[in-house]
Amino acid sequence: MYVACYSTWFVAAHVLESHQGPCSKPHGHNYRVRVCVYRHDLSNVGMVIDYYTLKAVVDDIVSKLDHANLNDILGCKDPTSERLAAYIFSKVKDKLASIDNNVHVRFVEVCETPDFCVMYISDQNTY
Repeated sequence: MYVACYSTWFVAAHVLESHQGPCSKPHGHNYRVRVCVYRHDLSNVGMVIDYYTLKAVVDDIVSKLDHANLNDILGCKDPTSERLAAYIFSKVKDKLASIDNNVHVRFVEVCETPDFCVMYISDQNTY
């Protein structure tokens, strides 16, 4: 299996209504996102995916999150980094399906701070 990754960042706000601490108040983060995709055999050009294609796919999704209220975008009262990672994973998966059926999302990592990150990883049954 070959894996290619693209990293970017965006700024967004959210409220974790069910949280018992300061995160229950409106606040924001400089989110760091890393999307890794894979394929079993390289393309005829010798790539997993053209880097510019991967960048365009991820940037299109992230541009809609930048300076947004994640409660509105994700449509839930607790838009955690975990839910955000799953959301981005789903959106990238859908976009890739229309570009190249051989390229699949391996995982999406979302970091709220330099020290705290989560990953949403594809189900191993989808390989």
